[in-house]
Amino acid sequence: MLNLIADKSELIVSFCAMITSVISLFIAYKAQINQQTHNQLSVKPLAEFLIGDYEDATFIKIKNQGTGPLIIKEFTTRHNNIEFHKIMDALSEIKYDLVWDRFTDSIDGRTIGVDKEIVILQASFDSGQKSLQKELRSELSLFELKLEYNDIYGITQPQLTKKLDWFSRK
Repeated sequence: MLNLIADKSELIVSFCAMITSVISLFIAYKAQINQQTHNQLSVKPLAEFLIGDYEDATFIKIKNQGTGPLIIKEFTTRHNNIEFHKIMDALSEIKYDLVWDRFTDSIDGRTIGVDKEIVILQASFDSGQKSLQKELRSELSLFELKLEYNDIYGITQPQLTKKLDWFSRK
């Protein structure tokens, strides 16, 4: 028996080397899959709508609270069962009565960096414009915002929706 093993030792060593190589390839493949999953999770965006309604200002923003860039696929504003890609298109004639601090056109395709934000609309009011601010609040309270976005790997993230009924509070 020992003579048989001694005669075939090269064959046995070659077979063991082949088995070791196959196991090494499998371990390397699993490590690569785990590394790819880790990379995707470590640069994950997290969108949030920021709503501000103060005595002298009203704003709506989108902020990226995640750890990776947020790529906007589609932003829509729903009003009376109609979807608009620009929030200004959803507003009535009040949009012409206000001097806006900022507002944004279509944001589809734009990217928001980590801990950065895009202002959708922002208006400031002085003490003589309280009725105009009340009218804007009333109108915004009927809107619903929807955001569809991806991470940098093109993976679709959970859709974000927010009803703006908070503006209707007393």
